[in-house]
Amino acid sequence: MTDTSKPPQARASARTRRQRRRGPGGGEASIGVGADGIIAEVSDGISKVLGWDHDELVGEPLTRIIPERFLEAHAEGFGRFVHTGELTRADETLHLPAVDPDGTETEIELVLSVPDDGGQIAVVGTMRSARDDACADRALLTALQTALASDAPVPDILERCLQLMGERLGWRRGTMWIVVPWLDRLRPAAFWTAEGDHPAYVNSRRGAQLARGESIPGQVWESGAPVWTTDLADSEIEGAVAGLFFPLLADGHAVGVVELVDTTPHPFTIDAHEAVWLVADELGALLAESMQRDVEEAQRERLHLALSARGMGIWTFRVAEGELQWDEQVERIHGFAPGSFAGTIEAFLALVHEDDQEEFAGQVERAVLEHERFGFCYRIRRPDGTIGWVEGSGVPLLDLDGEVRELTGISFDVTDEIDSRIELEERASYAALAADVGRAFVRQSSLDAMLAATAEAIVDHLDVAFARVWLLDARANVLELRASAGLYTHLDGAHSRVGVGELKIGRIAASLRPHLTNQVVGDPQVSDQEWARREGMVAFAGYPLVVGDRCVGVMALFARRTLPDTTLSALGSVADTVAIGVEQARAADRIRRLLAQEREQSERLAKALTDRARVAEVLQESLLPPSLPDVAGYQVAARYRAGVEEVGGDFYDLLPLPANTWAIIIGDICGRGPEAARLTALARHSLRMAVLLERSPADALDALNRALLRSDNDARFCSALCGLLRDRGESAEIELGIAGHPPAIVLRGDGTVSEVPSTGPLLGLFADARYRGVSVSLEPGDMLVTYTDGVIEARNGPELFGAARLRELLSSVAGASAADVVDAVIDAVQQFDQAETVDDLAILAVKRLGAQPAADPLR
Repeated sequence: MTDTSKPPQARASARTRRQRRRGPGGGEASIGVGADGIIAEVSDGISKVLGWDHDELVGEPLTRIIPERFLEAHAEGFGRFVHTGELTRADETLHLPAVDPDGTETEIELVLSVPDDGGQIAVVGTMRSARDDACADRALLTALQTALASDAPVPDILERCLQLMGERLGWRRGTMWIVVPWLDRLRPAAFWTAEGDHPAYVNSRRGAQLARGESIPGQVWESGAPVWTTDLADSEIEGAVAGLFFPLLADGHAVGVVELVDTTPHPFTIDAHEAVWLVADELGALLAESMQRDVEEAQRERLHLALSARGMGIWTFRVAEGELQWDEQVERIHGFAPGSFAGTIEAFLALVHEDDQEEFAGQVERAVLEHERFGFCYRIRRPDGTIGWVEGSGVPLLDLDGEVRELTGISFDVTDEIDSRIELEERASYAALAADVGRAFVRQSSLDAMLAATAEAIVDHLDVAFARVWLLDARANVLELRASAGLYTHLDGAHSRVGVGELKIGRIAASLRPHLTNQVVGDPQVSDQEWARREGMVAFAGYPLVVGDRCVGVMALFARRTLPDTTLSALGSVADTVAIGVEQARAADRIRRLLAQEREQSERLAKALTDRARVAEVLQESLLPPSLPDVAGYQVAARYRAGVEEVGGDFYDLLPLPANTWAIIIGDICGRGPEAARLTALARHSLRMAVLLERSPADALDALNRALLRSDNDARFCSALCGLLRDRGESAEIELGIAGHPPAIVLRGDGTVSEVPSTGPLLGLFADARYRGVSVSLEPGDMLVTYTDGVIEARNGPELFGAARLRELLSSVAGASAADVVDAVIDAVQQFDQAETVDDLAILAVKRLGAQPAADPLR
């Protein structure tokens, strides 16, 4: 027979298939005829259909079995086929008479087809007796239909059908392929081999995946048409010679492919495969239904995985029954072990924060009444006492009467997100508070106006009931109320003067320690408990205003809500600004009084100048830290030398930050006098604020640049260096940002000197200025030396002290302590300077200690 061809019934019309279902034949035979009309091949079944022997027909003309009255029509039709290559009634079941050896006519069913290989056979005719109404494979059809009707799992049904077809039709091996939609691939779903067959076939097919058009099953999937072949010897199918491949169709689409193969040539017979074609559609429908269920299950699983990945859970509330169903994720969100939630609406509402119960209940009620989707966000008190935030949405489901049967939706834990958002909002509020307080002390002309603006900023940005500021009258040891904002604005009354050590305010001044409580009612230190209950006061916070080790006042506030611990950090972020501002304002008042006295009493000019110099010294001291903190594992030292008697613009600072980090600040405001001092305070405390708010050095310089541009700086500018020293035990690193300031110098333990130049322009000049950071590492024995331009611009006649002389000096004292290095620089500048200290100067050094301190070359 042919090498590869499509079996005739694959292309039979629907009418033909219906005829076969009504009366499939029994005996069957096939005849292959060449283009010359001579019979070339005859199957053995010819004797059962027409009574001819094989040898009696091979080599004879086809007209031998055609009744005489049909010979003319046959000659015309066969000649047309030979000429055109088109078989007019191919693949149709024809009812015709045929002649047996005795010359008797027998009614047969005949299907004509053209082989694909173009060999010596031009036409294949498959026939069977039309008088035999008994289906030889009725038992196979019945068995297949029984298997399809069972309640067994789909894989078991497929395997059973494959086994039935293989065993009844005489094949030895088979594979049931199914289409996997989401992979767009054919994948084997069931295997069958005859008893005793070699397992290599199953091993070769197991795990295979075929694309459309790949191999014979892929071709059948792509075309939707069956393939019968007797030439599989060179194929990838292990040990196969003959094969039958036909699609399983559902709604006109292939959803699977049946593969039956044999190790020897296998004849094709209509009778033997009739049941296969009849049951293929039913198998296809079963597969399609199973695939749909798999897709829906996969979608549900993907939904569950997606919800779980985002921490979401699903809930359902049956309105009439009052029953609330939670999946395990929703239970976990609310703090329950899986399966432990009581499942009642009362048990749920007991978890909702009392401040959120009314709003949440209103949302649910509106959803039930208005049949609308709703969203929610509420706080919960979990069984372990922790507070959480839950967000989600729900939708009402209606019954046949249009009433809400149940609400269903999703919930997810947003505690971390909301806590982070609250923290960011708090940080933004604290930064805005610091900015407003800084502006108040720069822009306001009087101390009382500065303090009033400070109290108003605290009320606005911390959302409290009222805030007050007291200043210390050191002579009377009494705190005087100087500013009040919010609920109370008067400055008289019982708390207008509080002795140090009395009430909460006085105790804060005496201890120099901040205090916060969220239990005002019941606090014995709050004298008027009736007032606290009447006004709904919940929290109190107070912070001392300290310069050096002296208290200059107290800031305090009351709130009708619980205050977070970060409230003290917020007050602390502005306390230095207020305290130093107070000192500066008081010093400025003294300066103004002295200047007035100088103008009015010229005869006391010498004394006034002396007082003025002292005021400048006091004011300059207020711009500098009273002392440097101890830094474990490091030596730190700083020196400041004033220039002329008027206050200058040099400043420095060293302050601790979290995570074993220290901020290093040094800078120089252009010019001298009170205006320079005012901007010096702004610059120093803006940088302090920025690094306290976890800004990088570059960001801190950018913030100071904006602050100077916004302030009335009278065209003054500033150079500054800001650094973050991070100690990690085995390593230490300093991140530097340098704005138009003299280069920082790294003095290595071996005397090597290197410079870190500016990373951006001067501050206060350019709105679009950009600053970047640069990092340097410190090994044990290394030292970072920073200074203002008063060091290198010291004069001896026309000659400057200069950066080269400074580098040479530092190299010569490598290994000395930080204090000795600073002293050596100051001494060298003073010996060189012949200009009588025209300019002030500052120097700050930080040295990393090693396991064995190096010998001090200055001793």
